[in-house]
Amino acid sequence: MVVMPYRPMRRVFTYFLLALIFLIATGASFFFGYGHASSGGNLASVGDVPSEQFLELQEETDALRQEIANLQMASAVDKQGYDDIRREAVEQKARILELEHDITVYRGMLPTANGSNPLGISVGSLTLTGQGGVRGYKYKLLVQQLSANKEAFKGTLKFSILGTKDNKALEIPLHQVSAQASDERIPLDFKYFQNLEGELLLPEGFSAERVIIVVESSDRKKTTHVERQLDWSVTAL
Repeated sequence: MVVMPYRPMRRVFTYFLLALIFLIATGASFFFGYGHASSGGNLASVGDVPSEQFLELQEETDALRQEIANLQMASAVDKQGYDDIRREAVEQKARILELEHDITVYRGMLPTANGSNPLGISVGSLTLTGQGGVRGYKYKLLVQQLSANKEAFKGTLKFSILGTKDNKALEIPLHQVSAQASDERIPLDFKYFQNLEGELLLPEGFSAERVIIVVESSDRKKTTHVERQLDWSVTAL
């Protein structure tokens, strides 16, 4: 026989504590399940919306990329066409200048009606090349006559440069600016053609505009007087 202390309030307190723990556990489980369900449901419902928007944005991006590619291709085609037209225009202009030069040369080779050029003396092309400086140039001038003429031409040539200095017109003979020309009248003696070439140095501040060439014969029986004005056109190296 065992003697046990009788404590009725302790048993009540134990039952109350167990009931409280059960209620707390039940409530926590309920709220956790509800929160998880709510969170999962929202994610599922909201997750569908970004997917649709993403597909729409992807399609719009692809369309814009295709449009950019089309514009770039059209721009490249337009640029190629513009370059072709510009190149063709440059070639046509060069061809026109060449034909005009040929016409001038052949016209100068024909005897004039007034008898001032019975031998068909022609002042051909003038080539001016820059020497890397502002005032220094190389020059080359062609003088010729009809090949059918078997007589040698003897005469002189005057080479003058027209331009401006200090806003005033100025004419400079070649022999003043070129060491290859010792006199105002350059001697000519040729049967078919003669080249005159050398170097010249323009005065500082002088702006050349054109060149005047005058050819005269020494034979008084066949007087020849040919005068031409040529543009001052420099070809860069």
